[in-house]
Amino acid sequence: MGWMPLFGSASAWLCRGKATSVVVVGSTLGGVSMLNRGLVAVVVTLTITATVMACGGGSSGTAQTKVVIGYEQCGACDLNVTIGQKYFQKYMPNAQIELRVFDSGPAALAALASGALNFMTEVGSPPVARAITGGLPLSVVWVENANVRSEGLAVRDGSPVKSLQDLKGQSVATVLGSSSNAELYYALKGAGVPYNSVKLLNLGPPEIQAAWDTHRIDMFYCWQPVFGYALNHGGHVLMYNEAISDVMASLNLDVVNTSWAKQHPDLVKGFAAAMNAGVVYAAAHPDEALTMMAKIGGIDANEAKIELAGYDHFDLSQQLTSKALGIGNGVVTSAAVLALEGAAGFLVATGNLTSAAPSANDFAAHVDPSFVQQVIASSS
Repeated sequence: MGWMPLFGSASAWLCRGKATSVVVVGSTLGGVSMLNRGLVAVVVTLTITATVMACGGGSSGTAQTKVVIGYEQCGACDLNVTIGQKYFQKYMPNAQIELRVFDSGPAALAALASGALNFMTEVGSPPVARAITGGLPLSVVWVENANVRSEGLAVRDGSPVKSLQDLKGQSVATVLGSSSNAELYYALKGAGVPYNSVKLLNLGPPEIQAAWDTHRIDMFYCWQPVFGYALNHGGHVLMYNEAISDVMASLNLDVVNTSWAKQHPDLVKGFAAAMNAGVVYAAAHPDEALTMMAKIGGIDANEAKIELAGYDHFDLSQQLTSKALGIGNGVVTSAAVLALEGAAGFLVATGNLTSAAPSANDFAAHVDPSFVQQVIASSS
Protein backbone atom coordinates (compact mmCIF):
# COMPACT_ATOMS: atom_id res chain seq x y z
CA MET A 1 0.00 0.00 0.00
CA GLY A 2 1.55 3.32 -1.02
CA TRP A 3 1.68 6.13 1.44
CA MET A 4 3.85 8.85 -0.06
CA PRO A 5 1.69 11.95 -0.56
CA LEU A 6 1.04 13.91 -3.72
CA PHE A 7 1.92 17.56 -3.41
CA GLY A 8 0.32 20.71 -4.76
CA SER A 9 0.80 24.16 -3.31
CA ALA A 10 -0.48 27.70 -3.27
CA SER A 11 1.12 30.41 -1.18
CA ALA A 12 0.51 34.00 -0.26
CA TRP A 13 3.20 36.07 1.38
CA LEU A 14 2.40 39.12 3.46
CA CYS A 15 5.21 41.66 4.08
CA ARG A 16 3.96 42.90 7.44
CA GLY A 17 6.63 41.30 9.60
CA LYS A 18 5.10 37.82 9.32
CA ALA A 19 4.55 35.40 6.48
CA THR A 20 1.75 32.94 5.93
CA SER A 21 1.53 30.19 3.35
CA VAL A 22 -1.01 27.49 2.64
CA VAL A 23 0.08 24.18 1.16
CA VAL A 24 -2.32 21.46 0.13
CA VAL A 25 -0.94 17.94 0.32
CA GLY A 26 -3.20 15.09 -0.61
CA SER A 27 -3.40 11.39 -1.26
CA THR A 28 -6.40 9.11 -1.61
CA LEU A 29 -6.91 5.40 -1.95
CA GLY A 30 -9.86 4.12 -3.91
CA GLY A 31 -11.60 7.48 -3.55
CA VAL A 32 -11.80 7.15 0.23
CA SER A 33 -9.63 9.35 2.43
CA MET A 34 -8.23 8.08 5.70
CA LEU A 35 -7.86 10.91 8.17
CA ASN A 36 -5.60 11.67 11.08
CA ARG A 37 -3.61 8.59 12.12
CA GLY A 38 -4.48 6.31 9.14
CA LEU A 39 -1.97 4.96 6.64
CA VAL A 40 -3.12 7.06 3.69
CA ALA A 41 -4.79 10.43 4.07
CA VAL A 42 -5.75 13.78 2.73
CA VAL A 43 -3.43 16.31 4.29
CA VAL A 44 -4.05 20.00 4.46
CA THR A 45 -1.00 21.91 5.60
CA LEU A 46 -1.14 25.38 7.04
CA THR A 47 2.24 26.98 7.51
CA ILE A 48 2.53 29.88 9.89
CA THR A 49 5.90 31.59 9.93
CA ALA A 50 6.06 33.29 13.28
CA THR A 51 9.31 35.21 12.82
CA VAL A 52 10.21 38.43 11.05
CA MET A 53 10.90 37.89 7.36
CA ALA A 54 13.14 40.09 5.22
CA CYS A 55 10.79 42.25 3.18
CA GLY A 56 12.82 45.02 1.62
CA GLY A 57 14.88 46.27 4.54
CA GLY A 58 12.83 44.74 7.37
CA SER A 59 15.41 42.10 8.32
CA SER A 60 17.99 42.51 11.05
CA GLY A 61 20.42 40.54 8.91
CA THR A 62 20.82 37.78 11.51
CA ALA A 63 20.62 34.31 9.98
CA GLN A 64 18.03 32.07 11.62
CA THR A 65 17.49 28.34 11.37
CA LYS A 66 14.06 27.44 10.03
CA VAL A 67 12.28 24.96 12.30
CA VAL A 68 9.20 23.32 10.78
CA ILE A 69 6.89 21.67 13.32
CA GLY A 70 4.01 19.52 12.14
CA TYR A 71 0.92 18.79 14.20
CA GLU A 72 -2.50 17.22 13.94
CA GLN A 73 -5.70 18.90 15.08
CA CYS A 74 -5.69 17.32 18.50
CA GLY A 75 -8.43 19.30 20.23
CA ALA A 76 -7.82 19.26 23.99
CA CYS A 77 -4.07 18.73 24.10
CA ASP A 78 -1.20 20.53 25.79
CA LEU A 79 0.34 21.15 22.36
CA ASN A 80 -2.38 23.73 21.71
CA VAL A 81 -1.33 25.54 24.89
CA THR A 82 2.29 25.53 23.71
CA ILE A 83 1.14 27.00 20.39
CA GLY A 84 -1.22 29.52 21.96
CA GLN A 85 1.37 30.74 24.44
CA LYS A 86 4.05 30.89 21.72
CA TYR A 87 6.37 28.69 23.73
CA PHE A 88 8.16 27.40 20.63
CA GLN A 89 9.18 30.97 19.86
CA LYS A 90 10.18 31.56 23.49
CA TYR A 91 12.36 28.47 23.88
CA MET A 92 13.82 28.56 20.37
CA PRO A 93 14.37 32.33 20.14
CA ASN A 94 16.94 32.18 17.35
CA ALA A 95 14.77 30.00 15.11
CA GLN A 96 12.27 30.81 12.40
CA ILE A 97 9.26 28.76 13.51
CA GLU A 98 6.74 27.32 11.06
CA LEU A 99 3.71 25.32 12.18
CA ARG A 100 2.09 22.91 9.71
CA VAL A 101 -1.23 21.18 10.22
CA PHE A 102 -1.47 17.58 9.00
CA ASP A 103 -4.42 15.19 9.00
CA SER A 104 -2.09 12.25 8.44
CA GLY A 105 0.77 10.89 10.49
CA PRO A 106 2.20 8.94 7.54
CA ALA A 107 2.21 11.90 5.17
CA ALA A 108 3.86 14.01 7.85
CA LEU A 109 6.51 11.34 8.41
CA ALA A 110 7.22 11.30 4.69
CA ALA A 111 7.88 15.04 4.90
CA LEU A 112 10.02 14.42 7.98
CA ALA A 113 12.13 11.86 6.11
CA SER A 114 12.64 14.21 3.18
CA GLY A 115 13.82 17.04 5.41
CA ALA A 116 10.82 19.25 4.64
CA LEU A 117 9.65 18.77 8.23
CA ASN A 118 11.82 18.76 11.37
CA PHE A 119 9.34 17.72 14.07
CA MET A 120 6.00 15.92 13.95
CA THR A 121 3.77 16.00 17.00
CA GLU A 122 0.61 14.13 18.03
CA VAL A 123 1.31 11.13 15.80
CA GLY A 124 0.04 7.66 16.65
CA SER A 125 2.31 4.64 17.08
CA PRO A 126 1.30 2.61 13.96
CA PRO A 127 2.68 5.11 11.39
CA VAL A 128 5.78 5.68 13.56
CA ALA A 129 6.39 1.94 13.84
CA ARG A 130 5.97 1.50 10.11
CA ALA A 131 8.31 4.42 9.39
CA ILE A 132 11.02 3.04 11.68
CA THR A 133 10.68 -0.39 10.09
CA GLY A 134 11.07 1.25 6.68
CA GLY A 135 14.33 2.87 7.75
CA LEU A 136 13.13 6.46 8.17
CA PRO A 137 15.55 8.52 10.30
CA LEU A 138 13.40 9.56 13.23
CA SER A 139 13.54 9.61 17.02
CA VAL A 140 10.75 9.85 19.59
CA VAL A 141 11.72 12.74 21.90
CA TRP A 142 8.45 13.48 23.74
CA VAL A 143 5.31 11.56 24.68
CA GLU A 144 2.51 14.07 24.48
CA ASN A 145 -0.16 12.06 26.21
CA ALA A 146 -1.55 8.60 26.77
CA ASN A 147 -5.03 7.90 25.43
CA VAL A 148 -6.66 6.23 28.42
CA ARG A 149 -10.35 6.83 27.83
CA SER A 150 -10.21 9.05 24.76
CA GLU A 151 -10.75 6.27 22.22
CA GLY A 152 -13.01 3.29 22.21
CA LEU A 153 -15.81 1.27 20.73
CA ALA A 154 -19.08 3.17 20.56
CA VAL A 155 -22.33 1.26 20.01
CA ARG A 156 -25.77 2.68 19.29
CA ASP A 157 -28.30 2.39 22.09
CA GLY A 158 -30.65 -0.54 21.47
CA SER A 159 -28.06 -2.52 19.50
CA PRO A 160 -28.03 -6.29 20.11
CA VAL A 161 -24.24 -6.09 20.48
CA LYS A 162 -23.54 -6.34 24.21
CA SER A 163 -19.99 -7.71 24.22
CA LEU A 164 -16.98 -8.08 21.95
CA GLN A 165 -18.07 -11.67 21.21
CA ASP A 166 -21.22 -10.27 19.63
CA LEU A 167 -19.14 -8.49 16.97
CA LYS A 168 -18.79 -11.63 14.82
CA GLY A 169 -20.43 -10.92 11.49
CA GLN A 170 -21.01 -7.27 12.39
CA SER A 171 -19.78 -4.12 10.63
CA VAL A 172 -17.54 -1.73 12.56
CA ALA A 173 -16.30 1.58 11.17
CA THR A 174 -12.73 2.67 11.93
CA VAL A 175 -9.75 4.36 10.32
CA LEU A 176 -7.77 1.52 8.79
CA GLY A 177 -4.12 1.48 9.80
CA SER A 178 -4.71 3.82 12.72
CA SER A 179 -4.18 3.43 16.46
CA SER A 180 -7.92 2.79 16.80
CA ASN A 181 -7.69 0.01 14.23
CA ALA A 182 -4.77 -1.52 16.15
CA GLU A 183 -6.63 -1.30 19.46
CA LEU A 184 -9.68 -2.97 17.95
CA TYR A 185 -7.44 -5.74 16.60
CA TYR A 186 -6.00 -6.45 20.05
CA ALA A 187 -9.40 -6.20 21.74
CA LEU A 188 -10.84 -8.81 19.36
CA LYS A 189 -7.79 -11.03 19.81
CA GLY A 190 -8.12 -10.86 23.59
CA ALA A 191 -11.81 -11.75 23.38
CA GLY A 192 -11.14 -14.72 21.10
CA VAL A 193 -12.96 -13.13 18.17
CA PRO A 194 -11.28 -13.72 14.76
CA TYR A 195 -10.25 -10.36 13.29
CA ASN A 196 -11.51 -11.34 9.82
CA SER A 197 -14.94 -12.27 11.24
CA VAL A 198 -15.68 -8.55 11.64
CA LYS A 199 -16.37 -6.39 8.60
CA LEU A 200 -14.33 -3.19 8.89
CA LEU A 201 -15.62 -0.05 7.19
CA ASN A 202 -12.80 2.34 6.36
CA LEU A 203 -14.08 5.81 7.32
CA GLY A 204 -12.36 8.93 8.59
CA PRO A 205 -13.68 10.69 11.71
CA PRO A 206 -15.92 13.20 9.86
CA GLU A 207 -17.31 10.38 7.74
CA ILE A 208 -17.94 8.31 10.87
CA GLN A 209 -19.89 11.14 12.46
CA ALA A 210 -21.95 11.68 9.31
CA ALA A 211 -22.67 7.96 9.04
CA TRP A 212 -23.65 7.87 12.70
CA ASP A 213 -26.06 10.77 12.29
CA THR A 214 -27.72 9.13 9.29
CA HIS A 215 -27.86 5.69 10.97
CA ARG A 216 -25.69 4.11 8.27
CA ILE A 217 -23.50 2.66 11.03
CA ASP A 218 -24.37 1.41 14.51
CA MET A 219 -20.87 1.02 15.92
CA PHE A 220 -17.38 2.33 15.40
CA TYR A 221 -13.95 2.48 17.02
CA CYS A 222 -12.38 5.94 16.94
CA TRP A 223 -10.97 8.78 19.02
CA GLN A 224 -12.23 12.12 20.25
CA PRO A 225 -14.11 14.25 19.44
CA VAL A 226 -16.25 11.90 17.32
CA PHE A 227 -16.13 9.27 20.08
CA GLY A 228 -17.60 11.66 22.63
CA TYR A 229 -20.08 12.98 20.08
CA ALA A 230 -21.62 9.54 19.62
CA LEU A 231 -21.94 9.05 23.37
CA ASN A 232 -23.99 12.26 23.51
CA HIS A 233 -26.08 11.33 20.47
CA GLY A 234 -27.67 7.97 21.13
CA GLY A 235 -24.63 5.81 21.82
CA HIS A 236 -22.78 4.16 24.68
CA VAL A 237 -19.33 2.73 25.33
CA LEU A 238 -18.72 -0.96 24.80
CA MET A 239 -15.03 -0.61 25.65
CA TYR A 240 -12.41 2.07 26.27
CA ASN A 241 -8.88 1.75 24.91
CA GLU A 242 -7.49 1.38 28.44
CA ALA A 243 -8.77 -2.22 28.32
CA ILE A 244 -5.88 -3.24 26.04
CA SER A 245 -3.17 -0.97 27.48
CA ASP A 246 -1.20 -3.98 28.73
CA VAL A 247 -0.55 -5.17 25.15
CA MET A 248 -0.51 -1.83 23.33
CA ALA A 249 -0.07 1.51 25.01
CA SER A 250 -2.00 4.15 23.05
CA LEU A 251 0.26 7.19 22.94
CA ASN A 252 0.57 10.38 20.94
CA LEU A 253 4.23 10.73 20.07
CA ASP A 254 6.43 13.66 19.08
CA VAL A 255 9.26 12.75 16.72
CA VAL A 256 12.20 14.54 15.14
CA ASN A 257 14.32 13.91 12.06
CA THR A 258 17.33 12.18 13.63
CA SER A 259 19.91 13.59 11.22
CA TRP A 260 18.60 17.12 11.74
CA ALA A 261 18.57 16.64 15.52
CA LYS A 262 22.27 15.75 15.53
CA GLN A 263 23.01 19.03 13.74
CA HIS A 264 20.70 21.12 15.97
CA PRO A 265 20.65 19.59 19.48
CA ASP A 266 19.92 22.94 21.16
CA LEU A 267 16.76 23.34 19.08
CA VAL A 268 15.55 19.87 20.04
CA LYS A 269 16.23 20.79 23.67
CA GLY A 270 14.20 23.97 23.11
CA PHE A 271 11.37 21.92 21.63
CA ALA A 272 11.24 19.72 24.75
CA ALA A 273 11.29 22.80 26.99
CA ALA A 274 8.42 24.35 25.01
CA MET A 275 6.31 21.21 25.23
CA ASN A 276 6.90 21.02 28.97
CA ALA A 277 5.92 24.67 29.38
CA GLY A 278 2.53 23.85 27.83
CA VAL A 279 1.99 21.00 30.31
CA VAL A 280 2.98 23.18 33.26
CA TYR A 281 0.75 26.07 32.17
CA ALA A 282 -2.24 23.76 31.68
CA ALA A 283 -1.79 22.34 35.18
CA ALA A 284 -1.47 25.79 36.76
CA HIS A 285 -4.22 27.51 34.74
CA PRO A 286 -6.75 24.79 33.82
CA ASP A 287 -9.62 27.08 32.83
CA GLU A 288 -7.51 29.35 30.63
CA ALA A 289 -5.79 26.33 29.10
CA LEU A 290 -9.10 24.62 28.33
CA THR A 291 -10.36 27.74 26.54
CA MET A 292 -7.14 27.90 24.53
CA MET A 293 -7.29 24.21 23.64
CA ALA A 294 -10.89 24.51 22.45
CA LYS A 295 -10.20 27.61 20.36
CA ILE A 296 -7.08 26.29 18.63
CA GLY A 297 -8.47 22.75 18.37
CA GLY A 298 -11.70 23.93 16.75
CA ILE A 299 -14.04 22.33 19.30
CA ASP A 300 -16.36 23.76 21.93
CA ALA A 301 -15.36 23.98 25.59
CA ASN A 302 -17.60 21.10 26.66
CA GLU A 303 -16.08 18.77 24.06
CA ALA A 304 -12.61 19.89 25.13
CA LYS A 305 -13.37 19.11 28.76
CA ILE A 306 -14.62 15.61 27.93
CA GLU A 307 -11.65 14.92 25.67
CA LEU A 308 -9.11 16.21 28.18
CA ALA A 309 -10.45 13.85 30.84
CA GLY A 310 -9.47 10.89 28.65
CA TYR A 311 -5.76 11.74 28.56
CA ASP A 312 -2.81 11.25 30.87
CA HIS A 313 -0.24 14.03 30.50
CA PHE A 314 3.49 13.97 31.22
CA ASP A 315 5.79 16.77 32.34
CA LEU A 316 9.60 16.69 32.18
CA SER A 317 10.21 14.32 35.09
CA GLN A 318 7.32 12.05 34.09
CA GLN A 319 8.77 11.74 30.58
CA LEU A 320 11.63 9.74 32.10
CA THR A 321 9.35 7.20 33.77
CA SER A 322 8.15 3.88 32.37
CA LYS A 323 4.85 5.56 31.45
CA ALA A 324 6.54 7.61 28.72
CA LEU A 325 10.10 7.59 27.31
CA GLY A 326 11.91 5.92 30.18
CA ILE A 327 15.60 6.46 30.87
CA GLY A 328 18.77 4.36 30.50
CA ASN A 329 18.06 0.66 30.52
CA GLY A 330 14.41 1.48 31.22
CA VAL A 331 13.81 2.81 27.71
CA VAL A 332 13.44 -0.69 26.28
CA THR A 333 10.54 -1.43 28.65
CA SER A 334 8.95 2.03 28.43
CA ALA A 335 5.42 2.74 27.27
CA ALA A 336 6.82 4.38 24.13
CA VAL A 337 8.55 1.16 23.10
CA LEU A 338 5.55 -0.95 24.15
CA ALA A 339 3.33 1.20 21.92
CA LEU A 340 5.67 0.79 18.95
CA GLU A 341 5.98 -2.97 19.52
CA GLY A 342 2.22 -3.37 19.71
CA ALA A 343 1.69 -1.28 16.60
CA ALA A 344 4.26 -3.29 14.64
CA GLY A 345 2.67 -6.57 15.72
CA PHE A 346 -0.69 -5.32 14.51
CA LEU A 347 0.76 -4.15 11.17
CA VAL A 348 2.44 -7.51 10.56
CA ALA A 349 -0.65 -9.50 11.55
CA THR A 350 -2.89 -7.48 9.23
CA GLY A 351 -0.49 -7.56 6.27
CA ASN A 352 0.52 -3.90 6.40
CA LEU A 353 4.12 -4.88 7.12
CA THR A 354 5.61 -7.69 5.10
CA SER A 355 8.91 -7.82 7.03
CA ALA A 356 9.35 -9.12 10.55
CA ALA A 357 8.52 -6.67 13.31
CA PRO A 358 11.54 -4.98 14.89
CA SER A 359 12.53 -6.03 18.41
CA ALA A 360 12.09 -3.91 21.52
CA ASN A 361 15.80 -3.08 21.38
CA ASP A 362 15.40 -1.92 17.77
CA PHE A 363 12.59 0.43 18.73
CA ALA A 364 14.42 1.60 21.86
CA ALA A 365 17.21 2.88 19.61
CA HIS A 366 14.64 5.34 18.21
CA VAL A 367 13.42 6.60 21.60
CA ASP A 368 15.70 9.37 22.86
CA PRO A 369 15.13 10.87 26.34
CA SER A 370 18.47 12.75 26.30
CA PHE A 371 16.94 16.09 25.33
CA VAL A 372 14.49 15.92 28.22
CA GLN A 373 17.43 15.13 30.50
CA GLN A 374 19.27 18.19 29.20
CA VAL A 375 16.32 20.46 29.94
CA ILE A 376 16.08 19.07 33.48
CA ALA A 377 19.84 19.50 34.00
CA SER A 378 19.83 23.11 32.77
CA SER A 379 16.90 24.07 35.00
CA SER A 380 18.27 22.55 38.20
